[in-house]
Amino acid sequence: MPKVAVVGLGQMGRGIARNLDVGGMLIAANDSRGGAFADAELSSRVLESSTGELVGIADVLLFAVPSTLQIREFFDVVSPRPETIVI
Repeated sequence: MPKVAVVGLGQMGRGIARNLDVGGMLIAANDSRGGAFADAELSSRVLESSTGELVGIADVLLFAVPSTLQIREFFDVVSPRPETIVI
């Protein structure tokens, strides 16, 4: 089963993260807004991870952000492993 990390826990990302969590695939999540991780009410097995940690532990990075600008900013800081799937 792939290890999935969600970037962006707003209205859409929070629901996606919860569904992946219930399915046992979500390992980590990240949001630039303080308190978003706690508001998502994910299980205790899901890590609140920094940008750098996400690329090191996830097989799949799923972005639920307002625009490609946030994705570009993410990848300005880190580079995923070649085998990482980015959605």
